Amino acid sequence: MPCSASRRRGLIARLRSELAEAEADAARGGPSPEELERQALYTRAAAREAAHERDTLAERALTAQERLATLERSLAEREGIPPAARALAEQGETLALSTLSVEPGSERAVAAALGPRASALLAADPKAALALLERAAAAGLGSLRVLAGRNVHDLVAELPSSRRTSC
Repeated sequence: MPCSASRRRGLIARLRSELAEAEADAARGGPSPEELERQALYTRAAAREAAHERDTLAERALTAQERLATLERSLAEREGIPPAARALAEQGETLALSTLSVEPGSERAVAAALGPRASALLAADPKAALALLERAAAAGLGSLRVLAGRNVHDLVAELPSSRRTSC
């Protein structure tokens, strides 16, 4: 079906208008296609780097959550703590190890370095220590270690420097 002359003229006028508009856009300047491609490459690289950092941080956060859960479970169950110390700690007495803040991953090393003192209870003075020992004996809980008037942080300071942690 042939186009009418007036329709062709309208189409030509519209195409000329679009061409003029495109030429005006090109004359305004702006980044070249090469510059746009370069910027896109930099942006993609930055996005990959950000995604890698996000994944690394998420992995570290998951590891920290798992460690915290293990520590909390261990403290809640008082694993490795003698029965007398566990029973009295459940009644509100303070375990020596629970007062320390140690570097991540070195909790067991500090506990091992402190030895039996890690599961000892803390008492302000010898009189309070004797009262704890008498409570344990009266309840038939077995043997108990008590640190009377000693600061657990001082015990950690006595450890060899390779095992020392911040308190």
